[in-house]
Amino acid sequence: MNYLYEIFLFIAGFLWEILATIDIQAVQRGEALKSALATFILTFLGYTIFYNIIKSPDVYLHIIIFALGCAVGAYVTIKYNKCKV
Repeated sequence: MNYLYEIFLFIAGFLWEILATIDIQAVQRGEALKSALATFILTFLGYTIFYNIIKSPDVYLHIIIFALGCAVGAYVTIKYNKCKV
């Protein structure tokens, strides 16, 4: 098992979800350019990451690790923004 790859996937999921939350907030505020840029980055990186995960023999483990990173990223971003309001 390559633990560095699992760590990378967790961090990628964490950052992914922060960017996704920023995108949602940009849509709510009507910031079209910011939302479009975030959507482009999410789509490009998302398909790149998932393409590499699917080629992996440990595909389900890697998807779970990525999803855990996403969950932590969503939690941290929402808690951080809740404190700012």
